[in-house]
Amino acid sequence: AAVAAERDRVVDALRTQGWQVPEAQGNFFWLGAGQETTALAEHFRAAGILVRPFAGEGVRVSIGTTSDNEKVLAAAAAWRTEH
Repeated sequence: AAVAAERDRVVDALRTQGWQVPEAQGNFFWLGAGQETTALAEHFRAAGILVRPFAGEGVRVSIGTTSDNEKVLAAAAAWRTEH
């Protein structure tokens, strides 16, 4: 239940940033990035965040600790600002 609550918090924050995040049921969420998937995955990697890219589609991001998730939110916000 704690993971689900944290996932929902992160997804809500990402939606507030302007991301289109589909409903998630597991311990991860999806960020669609289309042709920018590789660049987005590299952006997260440069911020010390490992994501699972699916070429041409987007990235799967696992829910971590609250601290880890705050890094994800900061990196996602930076991406939105730059793109």
